[in-house]
Amino acid sequence: MPEPHCDLSSAFVLSAADSFAPKAANSTNSTDAALWRVLLRSAAADVTCSERASEAECEAEAVCSWDGDSAPSCGIDPAVTASAMSGASLCPGSLMAKIFPCTLAATEDACKATRDCRWSAIDEKAQQQRQLMPEKGADATGVCNHKDWLKKLDGPDKGAALQDKLANYDPDVWGDCAAVKALLRVLNSTESCIRAVTKPACAARGPLCRWDAKRANATGDDAACTPTRTATLAGAGAQLNGTLLSAAGACAGATRPDTCWAAGGAVKIDEDSVHDQARVILPVGSGAAPRLERAGRAAAAAVAGAAALLVLLA
Repeated sequence: MPEPHCDLSSAFVLSAADSFAPKAANSTNSTDAALWRVLLRSAAADVTCSERASEAECEAEAVCSWDGDSAPSCGIDPAVTASAMSGASLCPGSLMAKIFPCTLAATEDACKATRDCRWSAIDEKAQQQRQLMPEKGADATGVCNHKDWLKKLDGPDKGAALQDKLANYDPDVWGDCAAVKALLRVLNSTESCIRAVTKPACAARGPLCRWDAKRANATGDDAACTPTRTATLAGAGAQLNGTLLSAAGACAGATRPDTCWAAGGAVKIDEDSVHDQARVILPVGSGAAPRLERAGRAAAAAVAGAAALLVLLA
């Protein structure tokens, strides 16, 4: 298991985003701006999820997930952020652009209401697309597929080969436009840590990467270098300036819960703005927008006052 570590909090990202945002962050046509907006909305949803004090409250929200080894324990489901980033990276006319709306339909009725989508019972063929579908709230009896996806599975390029293209962002599935290239820059930024298989190589990637000594002892050097939140932000075009680097360094130097929460000092966020952004994170499951209403001002203030997030995964 990974060792406990301290990383940038969503509250900090929201409070300081303007100071290290990509230069094109406010552009309506920039693909980098689209991904940046997704990351900010994801951070807003994460803060809103963190207001849920119990596992039951957390899991009742379609976009939240509970991890009792983290502090706070309720946060945005990583699958939601991944889905939202994919949705912002679709190339017009690509197979992915066609099948993506179908992946959001988690029930037969929702699938039938989505253009060119077909509901399939869970079988070997349907399982090829299962990984794209959010698990929470999904109808376990079937999966929603686009008709062109089904044709591909019936053709010569089927099964594992097509799944491999999907997982590896092959242009045959994803296209080759600026939008998907922007997504690949984010993925490459985080994967650069995974490729650093020695401690010195990992340290050279700081503050994008961190060395997990516990994982290294358990598995050897392989996979011991893991990406930090800074890697994701940098991949999306964040400027690695003093504001971001100073905060990342403060978190990296915190090794206990108390020092993690104190790292960087208090931050201030506009609670109303955060909740508004949280509501527009890409819907999952049935396609209905997540509720994510305010849980309570006291809890929100506690989250907003922490500059770092302690991830306890021991």
